[in-house]
Amino acid sequence: MFYYNTDFGIFWTFLETFIIIMVMEKNSKVGKVIVIILILAVILGMGGIVIYNMAKSAELSILVAPSSATIKINGEEYTNGQYKFFPQKNVEVEILSPEYQSQTQTIDLIANETTLLRAVLEDEDGGYDSYLESLETYNQIKMLAPAIGNQKLTDLVNATEKKLAILDILPLSENIGEFYADKHGFIVSRDDNATIVQVMPSSDDCGVVPCLEVYESNGDLSKVKSVLKEKGYDPEAYIYNMQELYLYEPDYDFPDVE
Repeated sequence: MFYYNTDFGIFWTFLETFIIIMVMEKNSKVGKVIVIILILAVILGMGGIVIYNMAKSAELSILVAPSSATIKINGEEYTNGQYKFFPQKNVEVEILSPEYQSQTQTIDLIANETTLLRAVLEDEDGGYDSYLESLETYNQIKMLAPAIGNQKLTDLVNATEKKLAILDILPLSENIGEFYADKHGFIVSRDDNATIVQVMPSSDDCGVVPCLEVYESNGDLSKVKSVLKEKGYDPEAYIYNMQELYLYEPDYDFPDVE
């Protein structure tokens, strides 16, 4: 694999100078000598660059979270990606990102091998909860958790996956009494004492773990939580948004419920 480096900037500057001189001096004897010298210099320069890059035979694969983190190696800054280095041992790597605790690792860069640099920075509170604010950041730690081998991080991902599993059964309805959703989408009931539960993902932005929107005629979450617990979910793991349930009025033209 070929990797661009700043040495090519010097090479192209040199080549531009060579072209200018060749145009200006092409008819003079001195110019011809200069052209020959420059041609040799270009050949040697290109050969030197090729050899230089071939010597960078140690490859480093960087994947850290957050993805915006800066990785400092030998005084140079890098981001997630693939890079080549000269082989060297005991290289100190510093990983930094605002609002996260920095982390330092020591790695070996071995010739003709790829070294994997994997890390997840802890937030300012010493945990990983900040990664649950969006699906993008959560997916970063979900992908990295197996490689990191941090039990706290693994437990967080496992717990979050269990909470997200509720999406497989939503929307959920548990009904006692007759009900109907009218043409406007309002849920109405024949019976003032009916308990009608409809649970669905909320439109509110609650981060990775969804808020639950609940329609319940008595304004009581105990029925909802009982149903979720029976189905194997932790009812205390969610935020609930109670929505108004429109009860049947005597003059409401309520259709037959099948």
